Amino acid sequence: MSGTPAIALIVLLVVVVAVIVVVFVVYGVPRLNRRGAAETALFGDDDSRPARDLRASAARAAAGGDYATAIVETYRALARSLSERGLVQTAPGTTAHAFAVRAAAVFDRQGARILLASEAFDAVRYLERPGSGAEFERVRDLDRELEGTAANSSESLVSGASA
Repeated sequence: MSGTPAIALIVLLVVVVAVIVVVFVVYGVPRLNRRGAAETALFGDDDSRPARDLRASAARAAAGGDYATAIVETYRALARSLSERGLVQTAPGTTAHAFAVRAAAVFDRQGARILLASEAFDAVRYLERPGSGAEFERVRDLDRELEGTAANSSESLVSGASA
């Protein structure tokens, strides 16, 4: 009787190892490079365009009267720019609001405007509001201002996942 449970345990162990090997063959080795994902994921979209390309896309959308897209692309450009400059990092799942909170800590003088820009982003992106030219201009002006502004001394590189 004592030999049967030992054999069953060995067979179960072999089956588990075989399943693990099959999973690795089919799906590959898990990636541990979270930084790469953080650099491309921006508010739920896998969009790796640099800030300058996002700004160009926003300008085209605004010229065509599509202010919702212009606001979304401009806010993403603002976030991408701060990330490219190493001032604020995003992680997969970071929301526009969570990013705004972190960015406001880095740029305290513009903090309230950054939070308003994230609200405009959420309104047109998720609540399907059409947006307006004035709203687009506020987000665009903020992006331009932050592009030429140095971060608060010790507050840069604020990071974290979504709230």
